[in-house]
Amino acid sequence: MSFVPADSKWIDVDGGKTRYIDQGQGQPIVLVHGGTMGDLNAASSLDDWRPNIDGLSKSHRVIALDRLGQGFTANPLRTQDWSLRGSINHLKAFLKTLDVGPCHLVGHSEGGYAVCRTAIESPALVASCVIVDSYTTATGSGRDEFFAALNPHPTGTRAAAQTQYELYSCTKEHISSEWLDINEALLSSEQNRAARQTMDGDGLRSTIYQNDLLLDRDQLLSQLAARGIARPIMVMWGYDDPVASVDQSYQLYRMVAQHQQRSHLHIFNQAGHYSFRERPAEFGRVISEFVDGAFDGN
Repeated sequence: MSFVPADSKWIDVDGGKTRYIDQGQGQPIVLVHGGTMGDLNAASSLDDWRPNIDGLSKSHRVIALDRLGQGFTANPLRTQDWSLRGSINHLKAFLKTLDVGPCHLVGHSEGGYAVCRTAIESPALVASCVIVDSYTTATGSGRDEFFAALNPHPTGTRAAAQTQYELYSCTKEHISSEWLDINEALLSSEQNRAARQTMDGDGLRSTIYQNDLLLDRDQLLSQLAARGIARPIMVMWGYDDPVASVDQSYQLYRMVAQHQQRSHLHIFNQAGHYSFRERPAEFGRVISEFVDGAFDGN
């Protein structure tokens, strides 16, 4: 890999090399990015959280990782792990291997699904759960395919990544050249090309990833409706998210709040799918207050 940020750390998780960063002291907050393996237009990684890490680490220990088959973390070793279930299992194994729990998990988009699943299945690892702009965790569907069709640039290019981020956002100031540099390096990497070949060329996106998500999501929504999450939970959303409707945040909040008194909802005005990047100061303040309250039992 030609470009890896200097603060990167590495840990072996179930035989796969996993990249993460670890900064600050205090209650551990684990940031889990979104996206999927073999992304075509934008390569999600822990670097999505760069506008948030320094601020949060002033008062908390902040850990962010590259999910399985994304960023600089190794691709799955087994066919069945080219799935969201594989990514969830990797997250849980990462937390156990790093031995930092219980943690305050913050997940964006499909990362929100992963932290929600982790909170339900492995509550001993989790102190609280924050779900950010994650339509997979709510009822209804997103609009990824619609915006992919609007992108005029060849897949796997810097221009395609920039256009996708612009389409997904309400404001554009957060789309920095540094973020695009990371995306360009990842999209052009041999590992990403191999992941795209496996997911799309070999058909695992439809036969493994999407089938697994459809079945698992039905089960998750049933569990949330019946029992909720036995941990403090916050739903955070961009009011102007064009991919995941803000109405989905209201529905998700109502579903979890009926079972968990310590449920919170925060809507970022004039923010899109990357609400945490578009409103980093507000995001940091709200997350810090929530984490500290959850730690104090409030």
